[in-house]
Amino acid sequence: LIVSALAAKCTQNANIDNCATEKCEMIGKIEVCTECKTGGNVPIDGTCTAVGDAKEKCKKAENTPVGETDTKCGKCSSTTNNYFLFMGGCYDKGKAPGSSICTAVSPNGVCTTCAAADWLFENPAASPTPGTKCILCSDATGDGKTKGVENCQTCKAPGQAGPATCNTCQDGYYKNDQACTKCHTDCATCSGGANNQCISCSGSKYLKEDTHTCVDNNGCGNGKYADPQSNKCAECGIEGCNTCKYNTTVSKPQCTACLEGKYLDDNTCID
Repeated sequence: LIVSALAAKCTQNANIDNCATEKCEMIGKIEVCTECKTGGNVPIDGTCTAVGDAKEKCKKAENTPVGETDTKCGKCSSTTNNYFLFMGGCYDKGKAPGSSICTAVSPNGVCTTCAAADWLFENPAASPTPGTKCILCSDATGDGKTKGVENCQTCKAPGQAGPATCNTCQDGYYKNDQACTKCHTDCATCSGGANNQCISCSGSKYLKEDTHTCVDNNGCGNGKYADPQSNKCAECGIEGCNTCKYNTTVSKPQCTACLEGKYLDDNTCID
């Protein structure tokens, strides 16, 4: 999902359709935009907002008003000690998603205390660059020295300038030493890069738990069916049944063929 520090595809929130290509991030479970694609719009609380509505909160780095060519903030106005700068946008510490990043803000729009979260850490620098007091575990840029790990979900903060220690990777990636490496294309989550190391499956694939592989809806094998509710190959659970498939009308598996010596009668295999 992350190609660079600010390179997540926007997928979940229709309110950030005006976000620049691959300029989204996950703040906990909330998707935010870090740079807008159309000039005259800047990220406020993670959503692209017209500069006319944002001018009291967002400014250029030199403290001049944002204009019709600007797509992100360089400084935040905080007359109420609420708005702070974070990854190109201005956020209100009093509401989500800002409240999950920062809990205290200085009058000049800089976060002074980061919120407690396993996907975020506080920059150990005595005077961090504005906007980098709090750093996402996935932010591989940070302040240039102190940073997260590309595609990392949870991490341990560094004791001094340098990268964080990644604990878990984002969905679609697995830990490979201190890097997060992409799973096989079949896998949504995985324990390694091979196609037989899937933990869950992507798209229309179903997990065969005994082999840790992802198969099509007809690949589960005898005695099992592709369960759309769990995205796994599940047991038919019908005595004497050899093959079955999920019936969307009744929301349960229906037998399609019985074991040798039995025949099918109204979803039941009888002698």
